[in-house]
Amino acid sequence: MTLQDLNQQSPYGTFLEHCKKGELAYQFCRDDGKAVFYPRVAAPGSGSTNLEWRVSKGLGTVYATTVVYYKDEKPLNVALIDLDEGFRMMSRVEDIDALEVKIGMRVKVRIHPGDEKQPPYPVFSPLLPEEGSPPSDSHRTGGRSGTSPLHPGERGGGEGRGGGGGRRT
Repeated sequence: MTLQDLNQQSPYGTFLEHCKKGELAYQFCRDDGKAVFYPRVAAPGSGSTNLEWRVSKGLGTVYATTVVYYKDEKPLNVALIDLDEGFRMMSRVEDIDALEVKIGMRVKVRIHPGDEKQPPYPVFSPLLPEEGSPPSDSHRTGGRSGTSPLHPGERGGGEGRGGGGGRRT
């Protein structure tokens, strides 16, 4: 079995296939009723393998945000997003100045298509008021199960607002 075969059959491979179609997919554990993200073979906590794939509506709320500074580049926003389906993921908010991203801001997903060097990946942009209303607390009953790292090829690290940020190595 090649690495490419393994990627296609793995939960991450399934996630990427959804991204290629412009969808943000996550898993749902049928045994405990919780959303599962980052893609995996067993649910955290319960260890259940009774997982099904679902497609997110792509609407969420900024849970936390920071700005990373690199020499001779504009600041980069890194954010934790609480999706309305009950999971949290790390990404970034685009189409807005990195310093303008605020906790509590409503956002919607957009999938970057990727290229020959990196696969497609989700990012977010601010949600316009007419595009949706804040979710009710009922969406949170599924709980969250972890956060994802930044997509391979993206930079992470840095400090909170007003901090100096990381440097390229």
